[in-house]
Amino acid sequence: MSTNCVLIDQTSEGIVTLTLNRPDRHNAFNEDVINSLQVSLDKINHDSAIRVVIIRANGKNFSAGADLEWMKKMVHYSHDDNVNDAMTLMNLFKTLASLKKPTIALVQGSAFGGGVGILACCDIVIAEENANFCFSEAKLGLVPATIAPYVIRAIGLRNTQYLFLTAKKFDVLLAQRIGLIHEIVPQGCLAEIAEQHCAHLLTNGPKALSIIKNWLVRIQPNNDQALIESAELIADVRISDEAQEGLAAFFEKRKAQWTL
Repeated sequence: MSTNCVLIDQTSEGIVTLTLNRPDRHNAFNEDVINSLQVSLDKINHDSAIRVVIIRANGKNFSAGADLEWMKKMVHYSHDDNVNDAMTLMNLFKTLASLKKPTIALVQGSAFGGGVGILACCDIVIAEENANFCFSEAKLGLVPATIAPYVIRAIGLRNTQYLFLTAKKFDVLLAQRIGLIHEIVPQGCLAEIAEQHCAHLLTNGPKALSIIKNWLVRIQPNNDQALIESAELIADVRISDEAQEGLAAFFEKRKAQWTL
């Protein structure tokens, strides 16, 4: 089964691969991608035949994060509509981070914003040696609110502050050093390395893995109210004058007014 924006493949061993399939848009998220991933993950969570989940992407880049055309449209929506939209994205990250099955992310090219959020929610992250990452929201007058809890969990508060505030691009060496990714592999080797990890995971008790994942999530600080506030925050920021100027500057290929 598949949708146009997310392809789904399942092997007889119980390995499911979800492939982001908007290569012409650098696999940026819009409402269709978010809804397709959410539906797929909900089904996976309740299917005992599924043992491992791989998340990958077609094309040159893993994901550019939020589709800016979609974000530009959301600027003109009501505050409540923006909150509901942000809550949908928040629920996707929460579902992925708490999935009962082991998750592996395979990264090529660029992973920006929400794309890095996906990586922070996965158990194992493997990246090609030329991959690069960025939390670019601040450059557009936006904030990476919905992904923040998972990024902090993955790389710690200090590293998150540094990368969120500078909005600078960083490479696989820094990503591995701070714990965002686990392995760096040569170009073209992602599938081979993923297969090796799947082979290891399939030798482990599926119920044991589910219990381990559930327990690790439970013993972490988990504040649902903070997640809701994150969604409300990004909704507020999206419709702000600064965000509208940042998005306009991006599409008009000019510097934002606050740039010196």
